[in-house]
Amino acid sequence: MHFYEFLFFFLKKYDMINIKYGDNMKCNNQGFTVVELVLSFTLLSILVIGMLGVVLQYRSEVKISNRELDLVKYKDTLTKTIQDDIIHYGIQNVSYCKNASGQNTTSCLVLTFRNSTTKMLQVSNSNVNNRYILYGNQRFPIEEVIKKSNPTLSDAAIHLPTNGTINLTTTAVGSHQVYKIQIPITAEDIAQDFGIFIVASNDPRVSPATE
Repeated sequence: MHFYEFLFFFLKKYDMINIKYGDNMKCNNQGFTVVELVLSFTLLSILVIGMLGVVLQYRSEVKISNRELDLVKYKDTLTKTIQDDIIHYGIQNVSYCKNASGQNTTSCLVLTFRNSTTKMLQVSNSNVNNRYILYGNQRFPIEEVIKKSNPTLSDAAIHLPTNGTINLTTTAVGSHQVYKIQIPITAEDIAQDFGIFIVASNDPRVSPATE
């Protein structure tokens, strides 16, 4: 028995409608015709579907908003951590890490400070379930739940650079160098770059906070 048939039977049983067959499906003063019932439920279904669409759209916007807030916090925390070291110790040099063959590894930088200490800045983006940015001994993981079995990087909504590439630009200004470090971080449905962009100079005229 279909839903409408069940509904018709229920209403008929309790005298909520009184169909007179052979009389053009007319009803008495206390009932409704089948056509009227079908139209009513059709309109109700349209309203329900419309409301469902609004709810789904709202949930999607909330999800995007929460993701945006998380990425802003991620960017601010990582940027502040690196900049604090640059401010306190002063930067001496920034260069790409070297592999066993002596070639540059574009997913890794070595930051050398004026007190002769060094810290590595590295991007790991090979495993969708274990993506992170490493600075010194601090790991900043990309926390994203992907509801799919055996997900790949293409299934992720948050995107790190391909192959973990870090953009490093070195510009000579007089006798010193200006280093620009950039790690793009983007997200689907959000037209904004949440990546890291840091500018530092080894100009000796700029004294570290600890000197």
